Amino acid sequence: MVIMDLDFEKHSKRRKTTHEDGPQTTGMELLPREIARDILSRLPITSLVKFKCVCRAWRAMAVDPQVVNLYSSCSTQDADPCVILHSDFPIRNNLYFVDFAADDEEKDKVKRLQAPFSSRMPEFEVVGSCNGLLCLADSLYNDSLYIYNPFTGGYKELPKSLQYPDQEVVFGFGFNP
Repeated sequence: MVIMDLDFEKHSKRRKTTHEDGPQTTGMELLPREIARDILSRLPITSLVKFKCVCRAWRAMAVDPQVVNLYSSCSTQDADPCVILHSDFPIRNNLYFVDFAADDEEKDKVKRLQAPFSSRMPEFEVVGSCNGLLCLADSLYNDSLYIYNPFTGGYKELPKSLQYPDQEVVFGFGFNP
């Protein structure tokens, strides 16, 4: 009876390392920053969200304040339309991103967004939206108020009103150029 080691090929095909082996680059890092920023500012929002997920270096480029400023100033006519939906289920609210550019049958057009503060605020209402930002208020305790960017995942908790601590407060959200 002959017993063969089926893992022989796995053990014998080891990669030889050399001194030139170092951090792998994607090539994007080799472009001048101004060109990389310009390219990123012209991407559809869905592509920019995917771009952030590639690696830490690309995420840092995508959330660079200069890219964000360029992106918001570039108003393109053929930009991908998108919608954020708010489902108001008891105990647990959810936000969903609808990708109208998803023309592939296998690709999900609706994706659930995971808000980073959802464990602290499971019940919320959308106070308003402006320039891609959402203003969300705690609908259970009327305690927390957040400005949330669903595309970058960034958020900021706004301070509570010290002037009217025990009174009912009505929130609004807008933009003044």
